[in-house]
Amino acid sequence: MVLRVRSDCLAPRYDVSSPESVEESASFSIPSDSAWATVPRLWSRSRTVPMAPSEHGSQGTSSIDSKWMIGGRPRRWVGEYLLIERLGGGGQGTVWKAVRTEPFVELVALKMLSPLFGQDERRVAQLRREAERAARLNSPSILPAYDFGIAEGIVYMAMPLIRGFALSEVIRQRRHWVAGRPLGKWHPLALLADQDYEERIVRIISRIARALSEAHSANVVHRDIKPSNILIDEYSIIDVYLSDFGLGRDLDVATPAQLKDGAGTPIYMAPEKLLKGYFDEVRCDVYSLGATLFEALTTAQPFQPPAEMPRIVWPTFMAAQKTPGIRDVKPNLDETLEAIVFQSMSRDPEMRYATADQFRVDLDDYLAGKPPRGLAARSR
Repeated sequence: MVLRVRSDCLAPRYDVSSPESVEESASFSIPSDSAWATVPRLWSRSRTVPMAPSEHGSQGTSSIDSKWMIGGRPRRWVGEYLLIERLGGGGQGTVWKAVRTEPFVELVALKMLSPLFGQDERRVAQLRREAERAARLNSPSILPAYDFGIAEGIVYMAMPLIRGFALSEVIRQRRHWVAGRPLGKWHPLALLADQDYEERIVRIISRIARALSEAHSANVVHRDIKPSNILIDEYSIIDVYLSDFGLGRDLDVATPAQLKDGAGTPIYMAPEKLLKGYFDEVRCDVYSLGATLFEALTTAQPFQPPAEMPRIVWPTFMAAQKTPGIRDVKPNLDETLEAIVFQSMSRDPEMRYATADQFRVDLDDYLAGKPPRGLAARSR
């Protein structure tokens, strides 16, 4: 897949030896020119599409030309994308359902930085690197990126529009369904009987482990694997996607300082990474995926700091905890599956699965009713 990038949107480079904090330079620095050899050829785009006229000073919307109206409201363009519906957002930006009109009509999800972050060169560089990684990681279970650009000050990335739910939402629905509390829209996965639900969850994590293994083979680590970054199609339990490589790292060009920045979401981070000591990013990704499987199977997070605990001490607290037994939370879970989860989340990195593919193989063996090879090797 070729990622289209406007020629005037080339990200600036930063000197990692400059007097910045390690965390800042590690999270948003740009690799040397040698890294671009593996990035798809950049397409230059200069065409701009006008934005809808401003309503300021007008009396209602009647004074706006009808060509700028959709459903009685002013429409808005971002580059060549027509915004249709806001899908979600947070402090850094928003995601919109949009339609691209050229060279053909296509619905997309348009991720846009907020005006504040859109002026931060490092945030812009981070989004661009996310788009480039997603474009060159050719896996059916990694959400790709089509386009990256800046249109009239708006920084955006275009991705396929997935009609579905994040795994985190499915887990929330499952928790409510088991407790007998009604919700609005349900994913069918959340309503399955226990055994069927567990089997489908294992299949989903196996697919994500395969995608993660393919990313690792391309020297890319994700560094923020968690339920909210796994997307499941609304009508399918087969089509799943690993998304958001924004905190990812290209291992072939990363500096030692960049590999010690501790980026990620603490609840899903390996203990050695929480303590910012030496750590293997590949094994840390495996740990995060194991923690995600733990939560998906039990609908409970493996670690939960006390409500009154300040966030600044979360990492120290969680790094000191023992790996929880998944059957302590869900007693009827299969013992073999518990052993697989336990190994993926081992506090000792050397006892953990060394690769995502080893994790996947054991999950697939379990699904096939065979003794998992990785567990058998550990027991010898």
